[in-house]
Amino acid sequence: MKNTKTVKLWKFPLEMSDIIVLTTIALTLFIYIQVKDFAFINYDDQKYVTQNYRVMKGLSVENIKWAFTSIVDNNWIPLTIITHMIDVKLYGLKPGGHHFTNLILHLFNSVLLFILFSKLLDSQWQAAFVSVMFAVSPMHVESVAWVAERKDVLCGFFWMLTMLSYSYYAKSHKRVFIFLTTFMYALAIMSKPMAVTLPFVLLLIDFWPLKRCHPGSGFKQLLPLITEKIPMFILSVISSIITFRAQNTGGVMAKLEYLTLGDRLKNAFIAYMTYFIKLMYPTNMSAIYTIERPAPVVKTLIAISFFIALTTLVIIYVKKAPAFFTGWFWFIGTLVPVIGLVQVGSQSMADRYTYLPSIGIFLAAAMAVPRNSDKIKTTIVAAAFAGIIIFNTLTAHTQVGFWKTDITLFEHAIRVTKNNYIALSNLGAAYTTRGIYDEAAVVLSKSILIERNYPPAYVNLANVYVRMENFDAAELNYTLADSLLPNSPHVYNGLGVIYLAKGDTKGAEVYFKKALAIDPYYISAMNNLSRIYGNKK
Repeated sequence: MKNTKTVKLWKFPLEMSDIIVLTTIALTLFIYIQVKDFAFINYDDQKYVTQNYRVMKGLSVENIKWAFTSIVDNNWIPLTIITHMIDVKLYGLKPGGHHFTNLILHLFNSVLLFILFSKLLDSQWQAAFVSVMFAVSPMHVESVAWVAERKDVLCGFFWMLTMLSYSYYAKSHKRVFIFLTTFMYALAIMSKPMAVTLPFVLLLIDFWPLKRCHPGSGFKQLLPLITEKIPMFILSVISSIITFRAQNTGGVMAKLEYLTLGDRLKNAFIAYMTYFIKLMYPTNMSAIYTIERPAPVVKTLIAISFFIALTTLVIIYVKKAPAFFTGWFWFIGTLVPVIGLVQVGSQSMADRYTYLPSIGIFLAAAMAVPRNSDKIKTTIVAAAFAGIIIFNTLTAHTQVGFWKTDITLFEHAIRVTKNNYIALSNLGAAYTTRGIYDEAAVVLSKSILIERNYPPAYVNLANVYVRMENFDAAELNYTLADSLLPNSPHVYNGLGVIYLAKGDTKGAEVYFKKALAIDPYYISAMNNLSRIYGNKK
């Protein structure tokens, strides 16, 4: 029987569920309300908002069509882009409003998660543990405090609605709900392609807690459950193909000669273990984690053993502890698209990737507590629950503070990680935009010394030399970047700036046009080309 006890708070009688929801909202606001004073950061925010020509023009029919037919930052995410356009319409380029939208979406997601598991579980307290841990987890700070990660919280919103709709379908068998489920799922995919795993999660909750199938079920029992989700599986396949082509065309997928399949597998196992540990004990969280090459042998063996042991245990005890089976496979399954088997970029992992997978771990943890315990055990569990929530809340509040500016963000990343050449490169770019050229050159040189095959560091160093009017050094670094990653609009734009500074407007025009041929909405190249045409009049 669900706990529906009524508590009289001041003069207003409140259901226990109301108190849980209000507590969730209060804790979330305590952690994230500070983002209203945060700036945009020079870390993908420009791609989605501040230097995105279409987004900056705001919401219009033409721009909505563009959102559905274009790839932005190597992703097809039309709904996410449209929400950025709406924000520009509402707030202009005042960053506080854009941050506030992320916060509101995260609040909705946390409350919807409580509503979902209140329906699926027989205990509001277990549902509360899952939803409150989701709301306050420090590992979710990146998804909420970073404007560019709107796709995470927006995808999460439609993910929750998909699961809620499906829970109604599973209990009522009304076809309208399976159509609604498929529609919501399509919206989730159009927010972030990581949602491709959601149909598999629905199969997991079919097993437990919905109990629509049983351990060792024959194919005849599974077939109807799979059949009803065929439209969703088709959408998953289509989204995967679009994403793979977009990422590959954009040149962000790591080549096998740069990172072998063996290295990717090792990194995947290490990432699984690290995500699990950080969700249990969040510490040393960074906006960027670089891949260790070669992977430490002992760490790799421990990670593989950890993965195999837990997977084996949940399978062996699937009948006695079905919640652990669902929770564990929710966690490892939803991470598959981002675990590194198809390596994108140079990062080994990212906190934001746990936004939806973490629900599986929180669910398993909630169900680990036995029900109907005596008063002493209940008090101990309640105290432990309160302690965990307080610790996570305070840790998350501190972690949010590092996202105030790009400088505080990357300086923190460098402090808590080793040899983080990506963070050094980004810190150098942040210094450059503030006119701190000497310091920028130092940290960018450090980045290149650590990793000589990272093109953005050369581009950022070249940008520094352009500002310092050392054009020969700038051209050398742009050339080095081009040799590592050909046809970069940033390189062509930089070379155009050099030619323009030297008075060669024809040469500059050629390079600016090359940059715009690759990225037609690259604002810097557009502005530079406009300068040339303006001077010709």
